[in-house]
Amino acid sequence: MDGTARYSVQVGALPRTTKDELQSATGATFTDLRVALFMVCWRDAHTLSRANSLHLWNRNSAFCGKCGALTERSAAGHSRKCRNCSMTNYPSAVPVGIVLITDSAHQNIVLVRQPRTPRGMYSCIAGFSDVGENLEQTVHREVAEEVGIEVSSVRYVASQHWPFPGSLMAGCFATAEKQELTIDERELEEARWFSRDEISGAVERITSNPYLRLRGKTCEELLIPPPGAIAYHLISHWVKGTPIEEIYHHIY
Repeated sequence: MDGTARYSVQVGALPRTTKDELQSATGATFTDLRVALFMVCWRDAHTLSRANSLHLWNRNSAFCGKCGALTERSAAGHSRKCRNCSMTNYPSAVPVGIVLITDSAHQNIVLVRQPRTPRGMYSCIAGFSDVGENLEQTVHREVAEEVGIEVSSVRYVASQHWPFPGSLMAGCFATAEKQELTIDERELEEARWFSRDEISGAVERITSNPYLRLRGKTCEELLIPPPGAIAYHLISHWVKGTPIEEIYHHIY
């Protein structure tokens, strides 16, 4: 996006004519929410994420999961009550562990690349929690599955709601001995260790121009997620050397 463009984020479904009228009246352009979350500040990203998740939950919860009857939306709070059996349904978020792995000297980190991400884009390892797992178990399992190494000292940092499909991203740090990675090719296109110098340049690059990450744009240099993602904060504060217990205060 250049400096003169204006964007309006689409959270709910609108008729085509309404979209055209709004774009004409405002000079803005509708864009995909997955892109929009990287175009706004951290707090606005949370607002958009929550709004989209509630919209989808209301749309997908019109009928009772127990008896199949219609549900009614509560006038206060976020819940839907069945007209027939009176069962009340509440929106929920799926827990996801996202982790930045450092070596024992804290001079290198592991980042991974998925095939669907923009060219040159690397991020932290992340995965959904299985039933019965705690956060630490999720991190251990996902790292072992995706890059074939064992981690230690898993420490929680901060969290972020993410609307795809409606997740609570729990950001962590973990430590591993620097060793060869064995990737799960069903999940990842590439995974590698990056040095502090490499990551410092990537942080500076995406901080100065968050739109480098947008789909359709090409960049031959290393990219990390922009400030709308918790992965950015994990990576950038590692570069800055921010104590883990203080990162939360810098994010919020």
